[in-house]
Amino acid sequence: MTEFPAVPKMIHANDYPEAAAATSKSGSVTLEVDPGTGLYTRRALEQSFATRVHLGDSPCSLIYMDIDRLHVINQAYGFGGGDNVIRQVAQLLAQLCLPRDALSARISGDQFAMVLVDCDIDAALKLSRRLQSEAARIAVGSPPRIVGVSMSCGIAVFHDVNALAQALAEAEVACRGAKDRGRNRIEQYDTNDASLMRRQGDVIAAGLLREALKADDFLLHAQPIVSLADTRVISGYELLLRMRGKDGNTVSAGEIISAAQRYQLMPSIDRWVVRHAARKLRPHRATLRRRGICMSINVSGQSIGDPEFLDYLAHQLARSGLDPSSLMIEITEQTAIAMRGDAADRLREICGRGWRLALDDFGTGSNCLSNLKELPVARIKIDGSFVLDLLTSRRSAATVRAIAQLAKGEGIDTVAEFVETAAVAETLRALGVDYGQGYEFGKPRPLEPVLAGFV
Repeated sequence: MTEFPAVPKMIHANDYPEAAAATSKSGSVTLEVDPGTGLYTRRALEQSFATRVHLGDSPCSLIYMDIDRLHVINQAYGFGGGDNVIRQVAQLLAQLCLPRDALSARISGDQFAMVLVDCDIDAALKLSRRLQSEAARIAVGSPPRIVGVSMSCGIAVFHDVNALAQALAEAEVACRGAKDRGRNRIEQYDTNDASLMRRQGDVIAAGLLREALKADDFLLHAQPIVSLADTRVISGYELLLRMRGKDGNTVSAGEIISAAQRYQLMPSIDRWVVRHAARKLRPHRATLRRRGICMSINVSGQSIGDPEFLDYLAHQLARSGLDPSSLMIEITEQTAIAMRGDAADRLREICGRGWRLALDDFGTGSNCLSNLKELPVARIKIDGSFVLDLLTSRRSAATVRAIAQLAKGEGIDTVAEFVETAAVAETLRALGVDYGQGYEFGKPRPLEPVLAGFV
């Protein structure tokens, strides 16, 4: 197996010559070179590996590296300081002392990859530690000052020359796992690691979400909310997000929400929901008002914390022409508890114009409305976990009764989710809950035919 010599002890930016050209030759193939670092691009890495490497029984290791908290260096030393650090990390990956067959690339921004032929996991771990150690010695500024650069690393091992793309994805998953677990760590891709497997699923789902946003491949469904005093009366609907799958079937938001949250895609998705909901409901605004039907729109915690989103929400609501009684903004109890400062002020301002606020998943957090009096809460939705075992758990029944009494004392109405049988609905009514939502009253359906039924 490959043994790696020591890496030189100190590196400064002025030791690194700028790339003289944006391409390099490998046989008859012209390979792209990143002009900022002189390393291969990701595409060039794949091309070079395909043309130069011939694997036998020996393993290949791929190290995926991500500079930690580069934005902090940018803030302290300017973007020039951050670029300086990126160039010095690139120089570490271009040292002549590295194995002759090592292939290094700048994947994007502050992310790099290195492919090591005839290299097992132990050797890759050893090299990763050395690279981390040398990165910590990088100096920037004038005079040069060591800034404590750290790197998170992920390693994947593979044996098939055609498996580089998969190894890149696996090593990236492991690298992101290293960042999640504290940064400046090294993680090996492991199919037995449940958290890494979830992250890999999220990576795939995030790609599908981005494609769906570009292609406008989302759908809005609506699930009825009924009065438990008379379950024949539909008082409103919750708008639920769906995505068109590549097979033509719809994918529920629950299957992709983890990826959207992890990759900060919720604000973009929430904007899509608000924009399309306003557009589709606008022609029916008179009917909604006349029939007293309220449509609920979910807004994520990521969006609530974004002042630009709250401005966008206020603008879309104003443009919709909807009566404020016809629309409810839903946020989770946990989001409400975490709200502070400008976000809370802006949401109060929006609700001050008549738009109402609902707390979803109530009962999973503080269970105390006194902590939330700063927000104009009009409705609480009791978390489904208390409803599903309502008929068999005294504790769940007591919790639902307490929430209903607490809400009634504050002049707030209550909705129970996951109502699946008539017996559960009757028990909820007896406990003092106002409204129910669940398969007993109707499954989510595409919004368009629901609205068409209003005519």
